[in-house]
Amino acid sequence: MTEQQELFEKVGEQLRAKILSKFQTSAFLAMLAVSVLGVQLSTLSDDKARPPLFWISIALMFGALLVYIAALIKLDELTMPKRFWKPDSKRPRAEDFLFVLLEDQDLWELQRRMIFYWYTLTLTATAVTGLALFLLLVPQTWVPKTWGLHTEDTLIAVLGAVALTMVYFRVLAAIARGQSKLLLRLKSDRLRRFKFGDFIRSPD
Repeated sequence: MTEQQELFEKVGEQLRAKILSKFQTSAFLAMLAVSVLGVQLSTLSDDKARPPLFWISIALMFGALLVYIAALIKLDELTMPKRFWKPDSKRPRAEDFLFVLLEDQDLWELQRRMIFYWYTLTLTATAVTGLALFLLLVPQTWVPKTWGLHTEDTLIAVLGAVALTMVYFRVLAAIARGQSKLLLRLKSDRLRRFKFGDFIRSPD
């Protein structure tokens, strides 16, 4: 293994450690969301008065929990050894041991995806959880009387939140595919310019 390759592998280990820390943080926040949602659901059978926007809060907590789960799945995928990555049709898969070695573009791609999943999944779910908790503090005087709590309203709101979350996932998938294509195009253009420059460069 060359000195440069050893450097790539060392940076890869540091990057995987960072991904693992974000995975653990996401798991902790997801457990908090599960706890809050469990407490909310346990009160549905009570006859006690509830906040006026309680049903919207439950719906948001369901959506946030789905986003947390997606964050855990995606961050876990980033820790997969390179040998088991999904083959790229534009990049033939080698049959020798060299395929398992990290390259510079692999490190940048892992870093880009880690940041993308962190902001669009974990932090988004945290913001939605915060909003759900804030809605529990909204007083009755701020809410129209027609927004009262009904069981059917809670179910409809939860189903709506799940549907919106699925749409959000589709949008993120489309954005991720677009970013990957753009990244490959930029790298391809840079590679072509480099080769052309080598071709026209006069020997010393």
